[in-house]
Amino acid sequence: MGFADSHHSHWLHLRHPPTQTTQRSKSDSIGLVTSLYSLRMLGLCFVVILWVAFTLKTGIFSVAPVMLIGVAVGCAHLILPNRFNRAHLPSALYITVLGGLLANVLAGLAEFSSTLGVDYLQVVGSRRIPEDVPMLATAFVNAFRFEDAIFYTLAIAASCICLRKKD
Repeated sequence: MGFADSHHSHWLHLRHPPTQTTQRSKSDSIGLVTSLYSLRMLGLCFVVILWVAFTLKTGIFSVAPVMLIGVAVGCAHLILPNRFNRAHLPSALYITVLGGLLANVLAGLAEFSSTLGVDYLQVVGSRRIPEDVPMLATAFVNAFRFEDAIFYTLAIAASCICLRKKD
């Protein structure tokens, strides 16, 4: 066994590297991912309903409940009995941020309706949505404060922390 034999066997190992199943990326089944997304959306809807109901009942508008959206979206996988091979982080972040913005608008409309004494369903159900979107967007941008950005950052952090795999 000379130099040529050891060099030749080394070349074979490089040409045919050993495969290990731990290095392969496993994907989750479509049904499992669908149930995860459904639970995330259900958690989002639940927190939105609570936020709007609180705003309607008290007339107090706060952005702090957006953190509950991060927790609800991030912890949705804990309800499912199956384990996930991936964390599905991008979808959790999208649902947290976009759902938080939508919830913020709905809660703002709840404050508007409670301040004016108009029924909330009349405010939300008005058929002037295409015409009112620029006005609502401008009002939202003008009402956005630095503290709101902190709450949204905390919501994203809560969602990421809750995404840990269950044991």
